[in-house]
Amino acid sequence: MGKPLSIFKATTGLNKKQDEVSLNYDPESGLTELSEAINVDIDDKGKILRRSGFESIDSNAWHSLKGFGDFGLGVSGDSLYIIYRDSSVTGIRSGLTLNRRMSYEKVNDRIFYCNGIENGVVLDSVSWTWVSTDLPSTPGIKYDMRYLSSAPVGDLVSYLSGRVYVAKGDTLFYSLPWAYYWFNLGQDFIPFSSIINMLCPTNAGMFIGTDKGLVFMKGWNPLETELMQVDDGKAVKWSNVEIDPKKLPEGFRYAGKTWVWMSNKGICLGSGEGIFDNLTMERLDIEFAQEGAGFFDGSKYVGLLNP
Repeated sequence: MGKPLSIFKATTGLNKKQDEVSLNYDPESGLTELSEAINVDIDDKGKILRRSGFESIDSNAWHSLKGFGDFGLGVSGDSLYIIYRDSSVTGIRSGLTLNRRMSYEKVNDRIFYCNGIENGVVLDSVSWTWVSTDLPSTPGIKYDMRYLSSAPVGDLVSYLSGRVYVAKGDTLFYSLPWAYYWFNLGQDFIPFSSIINMLCPTNAGMFIGTDKGLVFMKGWNPLETELMQVDDGKAVKWSNVEIDPKKLPEGFRYAGKTWVWMSNKGICLGSGEGIFDNLTMERLDIEFAQEGAGFFDGSKYVGLLNP
């Protein structure tokens, strides 16, 4: 009697870069790659599980959702809302431009936000203007108020080492140190050769996505930083999400403030140390989209594309 042939016992996951007859298959172990994987999850042991379903909790159209611990923020229609754990919502600003995706950044007790046309600050569950009457105060530094202004209304907002960064088109502006309401727009900026579509601050600097590829801004001081092109892949805007590197499978030795996002080259990772990695270079082709979304559910990254 011949030895039994294992047709399938487990999978190493999806491979869209090979045709079906060329997929890796081990008849001894029954371990194989998949040519399709629709509405399923794959656990660490290669077992295929039916993906959990969902239920609607609100019939309105929402976008720009982001969590901040005990609450989240989101936009529906022309209004910005606080979303609580029990799914109740409270409107904190109306009259926003329709269909403009919102970028958020939490710094201490404040959340700065912008959508390219409007901006503001959430503090104590209230939306305030991103304007301050308090003069900047940094020990040992004297400021000439003639050259200072409030924050530019940008497309993306982020934070790194005592400064708020605002991306507007192909320019990255940064605030005074520890004075997040004050900017010197005439000199405190970094120009790029193409539109900025992603900001991912890390322990060693910041990954910056542009229409021409990925740049790593090494260092914390923008006056002394080094810009390095690390990849020619174009990030899918809004798909970047911070993850806990300890939740990655064994073998991934990343640490610090780590990010995952989608690009036209695959699913990418930027570690806290400034290391870049394309996690799916040999296995996955992504049908590129200009915009998308992403979230990390505690064990896996989920990316969505907006065609």
